[in-house]
Amino acid sequence: GGTPPFNILWSNLGVTNQIVEGAGNYSVDVTDTNGCFATNQILITEPGLLEIIDTSFIQATCNIGATASVIVSGGTLPYSYIWSNGDTTSYASDLAEGIQWVIVTDSCGDIVTDTFVVESYILETDVYHYNNPDNFAEVETSPSNDGPPYSYQWYDENMNLIIGETGSIIEDLCPTWYYCITTDANNCEVTDSIFAELYFPMGGIVDVATTTVYDDNDLWGAQPYTYLWDNGDVTAHGNVCPGFHRVWVTDVNGCEVVGELTVDEIQLTLNPSDIILECDITNLDVELNVNATGGTGNYTYLWSSGETVNPINLMLNPGVYSVEVTDGNNCQEDTVFHIAAMSTDCIPNVFTPNDDGDNDVWSLEDAFFYSDSEVRVYNRYGKLVFKSVGYTTPWDGKNKAANDVETGAYFYVIDLGHDIEKIKGTVTIIR
Repeated sequence: GGTPPFNILWSNLGVTNQIVEGAGNYSVDVTDTNGCFATNQILITEPGLLEIIDTSFIQATCNIGATASVIVSGGTLPYSYIWSNGDTTSYASDLAEGIQWVIVTDSCGDIVTDTFVVESYILETDVYHYNNPDNFAEVETSPSNDGPPYSYQWYDENMNLIIGETGSIIEDLCPTWYYCITTDANNCEVTDSIFAELYFPMGGIVDVATTTVYDDNDLWGAQPYTYLWDNGDVTAHGNVCPGFHRVWVTDVNGCEVVGELTVDEIQLTLNPSDIILECDITNLDVELNVNATGGTGNYTYLWSSGETVNPINLMLNPGVYSVEVTDGNNCQEDTVFHIAAMSTDCIPNVFTPNDDGDNDVWSLEDAFFYSDSEVRVYNRYGKLVFKSVGYTTPWDGKNKAANDVETGAYFYVIDLGHDIEKIKGTVTIIR
């Protein structure tokens, strides 16, 4: 209103400027060209200090960045924001690991800043396989993580979910690959893989001495087990005879393991040896013992006389006899032994060592000897002219000096040993 020009007087300042600056309580008088007059009181206030009074912060989880928001006071509205990731509101999201910042500017151009650190969050796990009778794997989370509780999902080598396995431990593993997805309270996931090697008891899964697969509790997998031997047996015990064998063992989850074993041949040793010598024997009372090794033990015996004990006392006549031994798996081995009658009647009493190829040596091949049996021949004066142990080389009518002995009768003594009475007689040399 009024008629310009106007005269302005800031009464408390004594100035006539149209504009005054600074906070304070001002009085202004205005007069127009007609002398009309107006006065007014003006209060100018200064804004408070621009500052960030609160920062809310949520750390990063998994692949999701951190979030932050600020509350600002003071300064002059409106405020503008710029975050280190480019966000322009009071709220920022997906802030990466490292030092982050925010700059706030008011309408007067005043600026305030704040910085903070975003820590990375990674769900760290390790999976371990324990090669023992339980044959299990276990997932362990890093103790620095604060994301429990955890959940677990186990998968087989084809990434098929294993139903019912929801803990950090899985047992009775097959020799194959396994996978585990671990999820924490922040819904972070990590996948681990591990190859479970087969647990073998020392010496394999089969007790060779009994040809029996070890007890279920000593095996690698989940009970019950099924068995298949290479001879068709389907029990833990295989009635297998000497030789190389295999058994296929399968647990309830279908995990199959092959056991291998070699059963030793059954060996029989007779005592006394398999040739029993005596002169003029009739119903000889002999104690025989057969020692068996190999097979699976638990031997039974069947002598040709029908007896089933060992050792055995037999009233034997000259001839051929046998004993059959059966082991615990019904595998059999037998051997024969001879009862030979040796007397002066069966020993040649004359030979003609004249190098004509006929009856040139004192042949005793029809007589049975032990390897330590001894043959001695004396002349009529009692002088030893021939001696042999085992009689591997027949007497050819020569003395110890390799000279021909004289024609005539000579005395012999055959000592079979082994508590058998000596055989004595004469043999005549004719040239």
